[in-house]
Amino acid sequence: MAKVIYDPQTTGLISARTTWSLGRRDEAVEGFRSEARKTPFNLAAQLDFARALGSVYRHRDARRALARLNSYRRSLPQLDLLIGQVAREILLPDLARTHFERFLKRQPDSPDGWLELGHLLEHFGEYPQALDCAERVARLTPSSPLPILLRASVLSHLGRSDEARGDYQSLLARARLADGLRQRASKELASLLDASDTASALELVDGVNRTIWQAHPDMIDRGRLALETNFGFVDGLDAEFAQTLIGDSPPDHPRLAFLIGFARSGTTLLEKLLAASPEIADAEELDLFGQVVQPALVGTLKQATRSDDNARDAVSYLRERYLAGIRGYLGIGDERWLIDKNPSNTQLCESIFRVFPKARFLVMLRDPRDTMISVWFQHFPPNPESVQFLNWENLARHYVKVMSRWLRLRDMLPPDQWREVRYESMVKNPEAEMKSLGAWLGVEGPDSPQQGQPTGFVRSPSHAAIRQPMHQNRIGRWKRPGFAERFDDRLRSILEPTLTALGFAWDE
Repeated sequence: MAKVIYDPQTTGLISARTTWSLGRRDEAVEGFRSEARKTPFNLAAQLDFARALGSVYRHRDARRALARLNSYRRSLPQLDLLIGQVAREILLPDLARTHFERFLKRQPDSPDGWLELGHLLEHFGEYPQALDCAERVARLTPSSPLPILLRASVLSHLGRSDEARGDYQSLLARARLADGLRQRASKELASLLDASDTASALELVDGVNRTIWQAHPDMIDRGRLALETNFGFVDGLDAEFAQTLIGDSPPDHPRLAFLIGFARSGTTLLEKLLAASPEIADAEELDLFGQVVQPALVGTLKQATRSDDNARDAVSYLRERYLAGIRGYLGIGDERWLIDKNPSNTQLCESIFRVFPKARFLVMLRDPRDTMISVWFQHFPPNPESVQFLNWENLARHYVKVMSRWLRLRDMLPPDQWREVRYESMVKNPEAEMKSLGAWLGVEGPDSPQQGQPTGFVRSPSHAAIRQPMHQNRIGRWKRPGFAERFDDRLRSILEPTLTALGFAWDE
């Protein structure tokens, strides 16, 4: 047997990564495949190939690529950690957990292994076990801030707020703390402080958001340009063309519903309640459409109204590619409803309609002011979309731009093809809302929506909140002192037309 190596700097891998960074994903995957075949004993090549496959939602192939490494695991304990990290990156949490646990049986003093497992367990809702992982890492690496941040987060989920605040404050007192860790700790501490000291909470969050906003002008511009590109692609869509697409769509259109809504509007809550039905498959916030379909769609058609034979072939290919990816990820056929929940898809809803003209659209609506406050407090790693949330006026304008795309599509769709659900109504009467949605989809919902709370892995940043009982204190938050004054006449002039179109009243 040839000697096993780990060399991530081969010419073939560097070339494939460069191609990937340019957005030429399929070409890059073939580059990784070629290098993996050429150097079968280079673990870096095999792992990069599996990572690339998973990142374009070819999860069956990615699983097979990772499984081929099993023969090396006995002699290379570190390989379980590496496989687990790739599995985590490509959205396979169960597989990642298996490999992290195997690794820790053989390397019980690895802080990296316990930290990886702890973060996974937090998203599985297994908080006592996650806390144990954090404390193990803290003992192994007393000077590291990472286990302290994990421990503080888990303590807050367990309701041990005083202990969590102490951990966050000790972290923020450190002179040397990476910017990203400081920003996350500040926001999570602010969320704990808000119930008793809104002024201090807002001071923390305002400072963090201002710092990130000022640090990323190029990213802000890229996000705005991406919106303009996506919106320009579909601006020619009108009701007449929409009816033509619906009439020409294939008779075997899949049972597919896109669950959309602005970030922090309650989409995860609704997703998990729906997923309690055995007749519904939950795609768990994939970004398959945005990452794989949308770039190819825009690059090929140029305009959504293009309808020649080449355009029809391209749309058909992308439709099948999407379905193969999502069914492969879920490991199912076409017998159940597919629910694809992703708030980022709201800005792409018209493109989604171009590919799936008979798809249903389920839209979660929450008072825009409560939504904006929740977004303001949430820590998101900076990216071209999340940086749009860091300035109050920009956030209001971004909300209007995104939700206006849904309002535009709504006017083109048959009434039985869309449904809006108000977060406020869901909290007040979940039984009635779920019964209505079940009838719309033709499925049986959970007997008690409160019992439909998730027990498995939840990828969304809302993973902790949706494990808690639904309660009224999440409604009308914007009216509280400290928040109400943010929504002055300037923001009202921006928000009110869209707010009214979505069925909310400014003074309600």
